[in-house]
Amino acid sequence: MENGWKRWTQKEIKYLIKNYPLEDMEKMVNILGRSEIAINIRAHNLKLRRARDNSIFKRIESSQRKLMNNNVHD
Repeated sequence: MENGWKRWTQKEIKYLIKNYPLEDMEKMVNILGRSEIAINIRAHNLKLRRARDNSIFKRIESSQRKLMNNNVHD
């Protein structure tokens, strides 16, 4: 495109809808190959919202993994 912008594919939009609320922004930037600003603008247009503090979900997930690993018996 002349302005340097590339259109969002359906696959990218589906990924964004599924992952935007909780996924780490840096990971989405790398996977989608788009800037954080572009991701946020597209998500806003799709009326998507981020979890207020998705870092708490990562801490919970990490704690759950540790518990599972500690409780695994051979």
